[in-house]
Amino acid sequence: MKIAAFDIGGTALKMGVVDANGELLEKGKQPISNSDGEQILSAIEAWIAAHPECTGVAISAPGYVNPHNRFYRNGRCYPPV
Repeated sequence: MKIAAFDIGGTALKMGVVDANGELLEKGKQPISNSDGEQILSAIEAWIAAHPECTGVAISAPGYVNPHNRFYRNGRCYPPV
């Protein structure tokens, strides 16, 4: 089993392929301008297309996932959920 892993940062998207033992098999990095969501999504789609052997995806991003609606939210939430 191989997983396509992504770390979304404010200035760069880091990506890799990880095996079932957690070993990093391949890695890449792409600069991101102004935290552009379309640019991030395009880079993720291109990485996945270039690595069809991956059977899953892992994403690390600043923020949190709301446990009630399962939506990702960047930054702080006011009022707190």
